[in-house]
Amino acid sequence: MASKTSHLATLNDAKGSTDPNAQVIAAVVIVIVVIIKIVILVVVCLKRAEARSSSVGPDSGFMPPTMLKFLGDMEREKTISFTSQQLAIATDNFNHLLGSGGFGSVYKGVFSNGTMVAVKVLNGTSDKRIEEQFKAEVSTLGRTHHVNLVRLYGYCFEKCLRALVYEYMGNGSLDHYLFGMLLFEIIGRRRNMDVTLPDCQEWFPTWVWTKFEKGELGDLMSACAIEAKDTEMAERMVKLALCCVQYRPEPRPLMSLVVKMLEGALEVPTPPNPFRFMNAAPSPGFLPLMAWDPSAFDSDSSQMVTGSTFVNGTPIMKKYGICAPSI
Repeated sequence: MASKTSHLATLNDAKGSTDPNAQVIAAVVIVIVVIIKIVILVVVCLKRAEARSSSVGPDSGFMPPTMLKFLGDMEREKTISFTSQQLAIATDNFNHLLGSGGFGSVYKGVFSNGTMVAVKVLNGTSDKRIEEQFKAEVSTLGRTHHVNLVRLYGYCFEKCLRALVYEYMGNGSLDHYLFGMLLFEIIGRRRNMDVTLPDCQEWFPTWVWTKFEKGELGDLMSACAIEAKDTEMAERMVKLALCCVQYRPEPRPLMSLVVKMLEGALEVPTPPNPFRFMNAAPSPGFLPLMAWDPSAFDSDSSQMVTGSTFVNGTPIMKKYGICAPSI
């Protein structure tokens, strides 16, 4: 009996000595599990917050109420809101500069689906002029879709970046045409359109072509008061201007070649008649990039006459008297 009692006492002592260790281990395991769950919960919350912020758009804390309303209106117009990170990836961290101007720089980019874009990054972030420029371009081009107008895909309006995302025009040549028109104004020292002059001189480019075709550039130089020492350069500019304003874009020279021709490094080719698509007697309905009487057209659309062919314009072109060449 005494031996059984001592054996039970030994078992009770052993059990009492192991219980505290088991409790400590259990407590440690519970704490570790709780910590892991908390970490997982925090990570999930952060991921959700990040996804929510990217889907809603840029931080609106810095935006005035008018800009918030404007961006809300543009979202309903189906204009895409891009993040600065998306544009940085598309443009290879803004590595391929296409050009720059007073309001910003334009970079070439490509999205993952292969869509090529031109990203115009506006200078400054808080300038009132930048905000007005941003609003004007987004509201106008965001609602306008026309075959002869570059398309606005979307925009980015964040604290660190204000940008406009346009359709990329790989072989656009309208700049060549406009440069040709500028050359005409430099040569003639006048506006290309002057209704106070005789009919034959009213539109300077056609008058220049008439003189060039007849081999009477000397008379043109005298009429424009160009000195003898500048005659050679002026004649080169005349030929180059006629090359740049060709009706179809294909014959217009590249701007890189235009520079070399102006410098004399390349010979300027003899230009064909850039106005052969016009009727024999010019009428205001089809003179490129000049004013005409809007009352001659209906209220819905303007038209440019090229021989017997009618090319549809837009109401805004009619309003400002613009008849654009092919792009």
